[in-house]
Amino acid sequence: MSTLNRFILRYSLFASLLFPLVLFSSSADATSSLEKIARSGIIVLGHRDASAPLSYVDDKTQKPMGYMLDICYKIADAVKRELKRPDIAIKHELVVSSTRIKSLVDGKIDLECGSSTSTQDRLKEVSFTIPTYLDLGRALVRKDSGINSIYDLTGKTIATTRGTSYEKMASELNVNRSLRAKILLAKDHEEAFELLEQGKADAFIMKEVILASLKAGAKKPENYVLAREVLEIQPTAIILRKDDLAFKKIVDGEILRLIQTGEIKKKKK
Repeated sequence: MSTLNRFILRYSLFASLLFPLVLFSSSADATSSLEKIARSGIIVLGHRDASAPLSYVDDKTQKPMGYMLDICYKIADAVKRELKRPDIAIKHELVVSSTRIKSLVDGKIDLECGSSTSTQDRLKEVSFTIPTYLDLGRALVRKDSGINSIYDLTGKTIATTRGTSYEKMASELNVNRSLRAKILLAKDHEEAFELLEQGKADAFIMKEVILASLKAGAKKPENYVLAREVLEIQPTAIILRKDDLAFKKIVDGEILRLIQTGEIKKKKK
């Protein structure tokens, strides 16, 4: 079973507990997202460039790909059915960790189909769908480092990606566990992995699925391992605009359909 499939199975039970909340959600009047999409004839999907296997740009085709985008394409189809507009086009917009929420709030994108963790801080600005899976926060380290737990990072250097929930996590772990570690913030996941690869960082803290993908794509993947300790369990989801109840009902409803039919586990060909 692949790493991604394990994560999909991991969250299925949790997601099922949310079914009643979505099924009985408000059917408010058409909100800004639906009106915007109907008026423009376009639904804009925000994607990442280096968050494989969730959301990334394929090196060969230079096209956006990934598990989260596959879900967003299904959501786009559901929106077309709701609006009775099969002619609605899909546009892709590249976003990064530090700009994804602003791009959504400003109306540049309609859905952020990336690798975002649903957090209380972010819920003050935007809304999240039901989780598309539950992910584990882990540390990727060099095989010969001897690092297995967060306490092994005392006095070491930790890398993570700027603008992600792991930036806050690294800072809190550093203070709460008195690690006295140096924290390096990279502009994206690839740069953070390069810090580890070049020996400038002793560990890269991030979602397990992203770390596993970066490790698999390394020149010498056998040189890296995931530290045994799980740092946090986090719900990963698609972001949409806040207080957009009619749009959220369509989006969550389609994700529930994908879960119930088992389509969410199928790899797009």
